[in-house]
Amino acid sequence: MSTQDDLKSRFLRFRENKYAIYIGLALTFIVCSLLLVYSSYLLCFGLLLVALAGYYIPYYFGMRSRKKLAVWGIILILLLAFPYAFSLVEGQKASANNPLSSNDGTLINGTVDPFNGDANTVHTFTVLVTNASYSDVRVVIFDALTGTLVSNNTMTGSESTGGTLFTFSGTLQNRTAYYYYFTANSGDGWITTKTANYGPFHLSDAELYAQLLPRLILALFLEVGLLYFLLLILSWWTDKSKARLAEAQKKRGTSLPAPGKEGTEEKFICSECGAEVPSSASKCPQCGEKFDESKDEPAAPVKKKDEFVCTECGATVDEKAKTCWNCGKEFED
Repeated sequence: MSTQDDLKSRFLRFRENKYAIYIGLALTFIVCSLLLVYSSYLLCFGLLLVALAGYYIPYYFGMRSRKKLAVWGIILILLLAFPYAFSLVEGQKASANNPLSSNDGTLINGTVDPFNGDANTVHTFTVLVTNASYSDVRVVIFDALTGTLVSNNTMTGSESTGGTLFTFSGTLQNRTAYYYYFTANSGDGWITTKTANYGPFHLSDAELYAQLLPRLILALFLEVGLLYFLLLILSWWTDKSKARLAEAQKKRGTSLPAPGKEGTEEKFICSECGAEVPSSASKCPQCGEKFDESKDEPAAPVKKKDEFVCTECGATVDEKAKTCWNCGKEFED
């Protein structure tokens, strides 16, 4: 037995264990969570991987019922919202340590301080402008939960090492999470920082999770759930089609040939001894007569002089013979 066959046999035995399905479901949750968090750069393909893993891992661990798979799909999406929310919140917090800058280096070291606060907290946004021709510098702030614009604020500049340091200080009244970016104009056009950054946050972690979870659950149902249930429907349709095909064949009294089985090979009669010979044979297995290439059509026995054909087996027999050499039939004088 090969290593692959041995592993397959072990897995099949393990799958019969009553705890196997629970291990399979736990494994599914772990794999899907990792895919959801770390394959986001794959966009739609990453979401497809989540749906495939969510469906096929439980399936191979023995969950074959479509109803159970449908219920599991709903439970899985609800569960996945938690690690997904955790990764987003921690990623947003980590962004506080990533200063913003523009592609050309005109805007650098864009930050906000403090990162956390409330409606009474004065937040200071700062960015260093290295090109003196950019005098109109602004910080644009959005509500991170709704995506709506909160304010577009003009910043004031002061001389600093390496350029002009622009600042804006103010309070933000909404109890939400914000994100911001910087933009500047020299009169010839606007430039902006490469990305936006999260902050400041006016929510506790518990409040942030409470705000994010419903949105993430809805997003997961739309992005992963639709793919998952599409797989479920396709597998159901495939099984139904196979069942209908088998039923139709049964009614016709036919069936598909078993894999590896060939149909009955065509045969012909050897002209020398009258035995049946497979059409692919190059010589008669009975008498050793060799055949030429034109054996496509069955050859009829050829009666030679002083010979006759045995009525029992069709073999050619000498007319003086008292018994057939092929089948043993006795002849009358």
